[in-house]
Amino acid sequence: MQAICTGYNCSGWPAYSLLLFGWMAPFAASANMGWWANPTLMVSWVMGRNGRNSSAVALAVIALGFCLLPWLFPVVMVNEGGITGDIDGYRSGYFLWLVSAIVNLCTQFALLHLARTE
Repeated sequence: MQAICTGYNCSGWPAYSLLLFGWMAPFAASANMGWWANPTLMVSWVMGRNGRNSSAVALAVIALGFCLLPWLFPVVMVNEGGITGDIDGYRSGYFLWLVSAIVNLCTQFALLHLARTE
């Protein structure tokens, strides 16, 4: 599954490689900082599961913000040499990641609402 296209090449970075190796260069380009959505999402899930709903909602908002960084700053590191390139397109892997952040945010809001009504 592909996530992004750079230099009109969509086969260079499969989505799983961005997840596995994105931590290596999160500050190389602004869009690369979007990788921080992954640990932020995981911490949000754990906090929501443990009943820390306000913190989980805040982290879910931050994670969604990180997911949107590639749209705001469409330049990403394209190879191990630190070369950056423009993002030319987004594929299903990116949209699946974005939808997971949106679903997480909706879920955390629902859990917060349920906790407040009990």
